Amino acid sequence: MKLYRDLHADYLLVDDLRARLVAHELGIQVKGLIGILADATLSGLIEFENIIADLKKLTNFHISESVLNKVRIMLQKQPPADNA
Repeated sequence: MKLYRDLHADYLLVDDLRARLVAHELGIQVKGLIGILADATLSGLIEFENIIADLKKLTNFHISESVLNKVRIMLQKQPPADNA
């Protein structure tokens, strides 16, 4: 969190629940892996479902279906950026 403050970053990149709670208590905006992947999807840089499938297949990555479904709904409601 010190690096976040030193760099005047927009977000603290963290997935650990305890660290996220502490950051929120300190008024720090947090973003985890799924938030980064959602942003990249909306920017047209990646295909969200393909990346999630690869993460599940190639790593020990785990995410609840309820969280995934919330992100999917959010992605459907927001049009991707026009990178043309």
